Amino acid sequence: MKNNISDRLVQDIRKSRLRLSRLKPKVYKKLMNYLEAGKRGDRRTMYLLDWAYGFECNFQCPHCCAEPFKFSVAQRRMSYKGIKRVADQADEVGIFIINLVGGEPLAWKDLDKIIEIIDPSRFHITITTNGWLLTPEVVKRLVDLRVDKIVVSIDSGFPGEHDRFRRQEGSFTRAVEGVKNAAAVGIRTLISTVVTHQSVHTKGFQRLLDLSEELKVGLDIQCATVSGGWRGRMDVLLDEKDTAYLEG
Repeated sequence: MKNNISDRLVQDIRKSRLRLSRLKPKVYKKLMNYLEAGKRGDRRTMYLLDWAYGFECNFQCPHCCAEPFKFSVAQRRMSYKGIKRVADQADEVGIFIINLVGGEPLAWKDLDKIIEIIDPSRFHITITTNGWLLTPEVVKRLVDLRVDKIVVSIDSGFPGEHDRFRRQEGSFTRAVEGVKNAAAVGIRTLISTVVTHQSVHTKGFQRLLDLSEELKVGLDIQCATVSGGWRGRMDVLLDEKDTAYLEG
């Protein structure tokens, strides 16, 4: 792996912490408490909540973790009072990061209201998106809502491979444009990719490493799991050689 990828992530984290200390002191205090607990050897403190408020999406990706829930959206959607209750409880136990995931969060019609109820002054707000809807206008709105980080999922550095995996022609171009739109306004922006045993040594993955360098954004590498659309797919899991390659 390229050391400058890791270096960029470290720099991003440092900048993010400085920003939190200035703009979200409550969040920064929870972060510092978590780090101090870690130094004491206390690993019980929770810090992150991945929150899938809705499972609707404009894509049909084969690995989708929300696949089992897509047909029960109406029954599972939380009330605004429920959102407030969960956010309050998360704050009480020291959670300082809320990652809004889906489905596709930018497809939620009431996204603005959800973020308002959660209260960005209490949390570092991340949105994980496929990037299709991440226009300059949407990015500006997210900045106004005090979103801290945008993570865009890209599966290969080659447009055709990404589009085939996402089953959506033009999705690579829209995702890259989304990354550029977010980075242009100064919001912390990352590319996220899920690597499998089949993809980790490919040219498409190598090209994605280069793309993150070209766009000057961090790359968040997620290891494949046998959940969602990949239930039972043990063949996608990384083996020891794969993990050694990623860590090398």
